[in-house]
Parts: sequence; structure tokens; C-alpha cells
Amino acid sequence: GSVGSDAGHGTFICGIIRQVCPSARLLAIPVMADDGVVAESGLMVTLSALLYRHIDGVLNGRPDLVIDVLNLSLGYYHEDPNDIAFDGPFAAILADFGRWGVAVVASAGNSGTTRPMYPAAFAAAPDDPSRVPQVTVGALNADGTSVAYFSNAGDWVTALRVGASLVSTVPTTLSGDAQPAAGLTYQGFHRTTPDPDAYASGFATWSGTSFAGPVLAAEIARAIVHDPDL
Repeated sequence: GSVGSDAGHGTFICGIIRQVCPSARLLAIPVMADDGVVAESGLMVTLSALLYRHIDGVLNGRPDLVIDVLNLSLGYYHEDPNDIAFDGPFAAILADFGRWGVAVVASAGNSGTTRPMYPAAFAAAPDDPSRVPQVTVGALNADGTSVAYFSNAGDWVTALRVGASLVSTVPTTLSGDAQPAAGLTYQGFHRTTPDPDAYASGFATWSGTSFAGPVLAAEIARAIVHDPDL
């Protein structure tokens, strides 16, 4: 069969963070299958458990439970005007992360639109001095100067980082039914064009704001590592 649209998504993100901040300790929590779909209820339960874990670490002197940066490479659009009523609990829990000292980094989305995507659009909320502000990250092209055509835009996109044609880690077990486009045997050696579904090297190239966000999340982590005041 074909490789899922989001297969290896989390592993790719972890590789990006390692490249920027090698000393970061990663806690990767899978919340969706390879089709990139997650029920909001399941996501909220996961975030709640993660927040309680962090608070426990803060209050009881357990640094191994404390989280400095929360990266969210996911999002949704309103399908109906009434959907805005359901944003409250999601926005509230992310605000609570900020109040407990966690920097929340969200990806802006890849639809090339100004239509707000959430939780990215929560970054447009008024400044609240009681919490670390949420940051939403759009994607730059590999040149680091032009914005990627696919990257969403709006006043809720508060930062830009390279998110196109990034190289990072993928599971070596990924495999699909795509085959080399051409092949032949010459002087006993079999020659082919590259197999587009072969990931035995453990690396791949991918583009998306899902990967621009982790670049900034890792930069924040690196700043924490190197700045004794943080």
C-alpha cells in the first residue's frame, strides 16, 4: 500500500529539534495515526495529562517532569461559524501551560490562506503578563528570506522559520508500493532510478509549517540551555 500522509511526522520533528538543540530531552507523545487525524477530545485529554505532569514536577521539585517548550505541529479550521464556541477549552489549557512557564509553539498551517487555523490563531490573543506568550510559526523557503507559498498568513502568525525542503529523520521501516521509474541490468549489475518509498537511510526531505515550528521550539530550548538566567 501507500505510505500514510503523515507517517514519520513525529520522528521528522524530533530530528529537527536534535539538529538545533542536541542536548534537548524529548518527550514525543503520539496522538494521531498516519492519516493525520485526531479527535479533539483525545488531544485535550493528552494535553491535560501533560499539564498535570508538568505542574507536579514544578510543585514537587521534579525537574524530570517539567516541560520548557510544548511544540504543536497540528491544527484545524472552523467548519461552521458556531465552531468558535468550542475553542474556549483548547485556548484555556494552552494559556494554562503559559501560566506555568511553558512556551507553546504552534505551526501556522499549509493552506496558503489567511483563514485562521487553531491553535495557531490563539497567538493573536491580547498580551497577558501572567503567562509566557504563545508563538505561531510560518514557513520560509530554504533561502531563509522568502515565505513559502504554502504557508498560512495573518496577524496571528508571529514568527517565521525555514520550513521548506528540510532534511531530518524518518523511521527506517517506512515502505510503500511505489517503485523506481526505470531499471535495467548491465554487465551483471542492476541499475534503477531511486525508489521514492525507500527510507532505509533513515532520512528524508519534507516541507511544512509543521517543521518550521520545531525549528523555533528548538531555538527556545537552546537559549534555555545556554543562558543561566533562563
